[in-house]
Order: sequence, then structure tokens, then C-alpha cells
Amino acid sequence: MLVAKKCVVGVIYRHPSPNSQAFQLAFTNLLEIMHSEKSNYIIGGDINLNFLKYQIDTHITDYVNSILSLGCISLINKPTRFSSTHQPSLFDHIYTNIIDDNTTTGIALYDNSDHLPTFANFHFHPKCAKKYRPKTRCLKIFDLPSFLEDLNTALFDLDFHNQNNSDINITCNNFVLMFNNILDQHAPLRFASRKETRSFHKPWLTKGLLTSIFKKNALYKKLLSTNNPSISATYKFYRNKITHLKESLKQNYYRSKFENCRNDVKKNWKVMNEIISTITKKSKVGAETHNTDLTNQNHCEELNIHFSKIGKNISSKIDPPPATFNNFLIESFPNFCTFPPTGADEIRLIIASLKCKTTSNFYDIPAKFLKISASSLSSWLSEFFNKCMAEGEFPNLLKIAQNTPIPKITSPKSPNDYRPISILPTLSKVFVNVIYSRLYSFVTSNCILSPQQYGFRTNHSTELAIAAIYDDMICNKDNKLIICTLFLDLSKAFDCVDHKILLEKLFYYGVKGPPLKLLASYLDNRFQCTKIGDTKSSFFNVTCGVPEGSVVGPLLFLIYILMTL
Repeated sequence: MLVAKKCVVGVIYRHPSPNSQAFQLAFTNLLEIMHSEKSNYIIGGDINLNFLKYQIDTHITDYVNSILSLGCISLINKPTRFSSTHQPSLFDHIYTNIIDDNTTTGIALYDNSDHLPTFANFHFHPKCAKKYRPKTRCLKIFDLPSFLEDLNTALFDLDFHNQNNSDINITCNNFVLMFNNILDQHAPLRFASRKETRSFHKPWLTKGLLTSIFKKNALYKKLLSTNNPSISATYKFYRNKITHLKESLKQNYYRSKFENCRNDVKKNWKVMNEIISTITKKSKVGAETHNTDLTNQNHCEELNIHFSKIGKNISSKIDPPPATFNNFLIESFPNFCTFPPTGADEIRLIIASLKCKTTSNFYDIPAKFLKISASSLSSWLSEFFNKCMAEGEFPNLLKIAQNTPIPKITSPKSPNDYRPISILPTLSKVFVNVIYSRLYSFVTSNCILSPQQYGFRTNHSTELAIAAIYDDMICNKDNKLIICTLFLDLSKAFDCVDHKILLEKLFYYGVKGPPLKLLASYLDNRFQCTKIGDTKSSFFNVTCGVPEGSVVGPLLFLIYILMTL
């Protein structure tokens, strides 16, 4: 094991020109400088000097002897380039002055170039952080009828009408625990293989194509061992076919995605960003990059405290206004909001609309398995959600959020340089959709929202807002009036929502009784943590703001800013 110290790591390329003396002189001068400064170094590259001719080429003999005299050794001693028209050659070198018995070197069999890639593994201390490996469900033994049968049996025993199981939080915890225990029996969690990890980022790679790539690599290994012209021709034909097929499958995959979201601008941009990110990937904190400095516990705790308190900190810096919102609430709204009971059919439709994403909350039921078991769960869930709405209580387990920090800039240095992506439990999304449909129906039927409110509303968009502004400008211009436009940007708008003010406004607009109690329970006692790779922070209470990851959050924000803008 080497002691941790600074080490110079470099890459060199020498053009294959006949005159190599100038390069040899410059390189030996560089080694002399590092030797005099007692610096450790690792230098690799395509030098285009064939070390296999050490005994027959005097220039190469002198070059090797000169670097050896400075304590520099070459770690690669086998051919790295093979050609049907030339003898094997050793052009790709790795130089170092680090002597360690644990160092491993070698040549990788990879057909991306006519030069085989070389590698050297040095065991430095401290060790680098382990690379994050996502987990996936093993479906080799998964049997759907057997899974649903066990689930139906467990649901029959989970009777929340029983007086001993009447507590909503206990019932919710038992349900999630029961579901995940049965799922672990039929589809246990395991670490994804390297091949599966790569396929997460390249969904267009089909199983048949991966098998063809495996056969192509086997042909390449056979070619290197035999150097048979017939095998070489077969390999090149096979390689070209696979390259063309990969490009064709990738084009068809994205063409299909664009066709599916032809009339949705937001989804179109999402697909374009996905294509761009595969070409120039930004540094991310999450499943993609996991450096030691980012995945330690202290960093997670620091980010979680920042995300939890950011709304409250911003609100505390705002000077109190001369008049409160109560001055604008003259009379109570005449109509009352009610939340009608839901049914199994509505629950099935909501579950069917869920997206099967790979990311999930740690206390979560995977959306994929929730969808395939919707027929068994919809009746039980509808009765459970009706009980929650009748008692005005939102389960605490469904209020736990998991944040994944995404850097806003290339090299983030402070918590302000990160943007949190909130992951909410899948079961919470189902229940929140039930609440949203009833609250939005009440708001729209009673014309509570302003006609000029275009954001976060069905059948409204930024295009309509621009058209309305343009129409007003043309009318005012025709009437020879002065046109003035004021644009405001609300910093951390969702995070700064005051729960007390929001609940009082909901009461004013007619949301009273169990619906108001349910929304108050939804906002109260919310907890979140921050997760980076395998490292997770502790839970922190969020006392301000509305959840951005839920459909009801934007609607609550619109009610909050009524009579403000």
C-alpha cells in the first residue's frame, strides 16, 4: 500500500515521424526535472516507439537506457498493436518511478481502435469511494399469479375496520411493510450488474443487440490470437453491421419519443435535453457521480439542513407589510368544499397513469409493481383513502420526501449551488391525485382562480399568456395609451408559503371541516432527507412551503397568492 502523496499524472502523444531524437531529448529532460524534485509520476500514451525492437534498434536502446538511468520504468511489455500487414508492435507505454509489488498492469481487449488500451492499477491510500451501483429487482423467479394470491391473502388479514387497527398511521405502515415483504419474497432486491447499469442510460440497446456485441467481442479475441485473414474479414463485416444497427436503433428510439410528445413542448425539451446530456454530460450529484467529498455524511447533512430551512430563512428577511392579508378578506365565501368518497375505478385509473421510474423513495412501493397489482389493491386503497378523508388525516409515512441534489453550475462550492429534486412516495401520489381532483373541481366550478392565471392550470399555457399580453398591447396602442409591463420573479416561491396564511385562505374560500383538516395534516409534520449515492442524511422537519413534487402543491400555491398579484 502506497502512502498518499502528490503524484504527477500525464498523457503524451508522439507523431510517428522517423526523427524521434528531438522527442527523446525533451522527454528525458522532463524526467530529469521530476527526478531532481523527487516527484512521483505516472505518464502514459501512444509514443510510437516500438519497444519490441529494443535489441535491434540503437535509437530505442539508447532511449530505454536513458530513462532507466533516471529511475523510470515502462510497465507494458507486450504488443499493443496488431495488423494483418505488419508485425505486432509495442507503441503504447506507461512510465512511472513508483515501485510497488501490488501494482497490476495489463492490456484490455477492446476493438475501438487498432491500438489496444493499456492500464495500470496503483493501490494508493486512502482508497477512493466505492462506485455507486443501483439496485434492481430480480425477476427470474417472479410469478405474477402467485404474487397476487399472496397479496390478496395479506390484504384480507389487514383489516383497518378492526378497532385494534383503527389508527391510520399504523394501518399505512403495516400496508407498506406487508407489500414490500411479499415483493421481497417474489422479486428480491439485488445490485445491478455493470451491463444493466449501462443499459439504464442506453434504453435503445435491445437484448438481441447486446448478444450480438458479445459475439463480436468474441470474434475480436479470436482474431488477435490467430491473425487469420478469414476471421478478420468476418469480424469487420460483423462490426460494421452492429455499428449501423446501433445507430439505427438509437435514431428509431428518439424518433418514437418525439412522435409520442409531438404536441407537448415540455416533453419535447425533455427529450432534447436527454439527447444533449448523452453527448456533453454535466457534473451531477446522484447516481452518476460519487466522489468522496460529495458522498460523506457531513455533506448530506449540510445540504439537507439548507434545503429544509431555505424557505423559512428567506421569509424571515422580508420586512412585515403595512397591511396583512386579512384586510383583503372581507366576507367568507358562500359555498363549501366537500371531498366525495373515491372508488376502486378511480384508484385504478390513477395508478395506471403513474410513470414507472427507476428512482424511488426508500419507504416506497415501486410504481411498476403497484401498477401490476392495481386490480387487487384498488378496492382496499379506496376504502383506506375514504377513511383518511373522513377523519381529515394524512398518513405520516406518505409525507416523507427524499431529495437528490443537482448542481446548478459545473463546480458547486456551496449549498446554494444545488437544486433539490424531491422524490415522494408513490402511494402518496395516488392519494394526492384523489385530493387534487376534488379541490381543483371546487376551485374551477366556483371561479375562485383569476382568469389571468395561466400557470399550473389545465387547458392554460404560457402561449395563452403571451397571446393575452400581445392582445392588450395592441388594443392599448390603438387607443394611444402608454404601455408599461412589470415582470416579477419570486425567489423560492413554493418554499416560502406560510402554512398558517394558506390554511386561513382555504377556510375563507370555503374549504372547511374534514377537507381543511386533511390539508392541514398534509402540510404539517413533513420530513425530508437528502440522499447521495448510498449515503443518506438524517430526517429534518419542514415547517414552511408546499411540496413541489405533488400535483396539489401548485394548486395550493395559486390559492395562496390570490388577492396578492
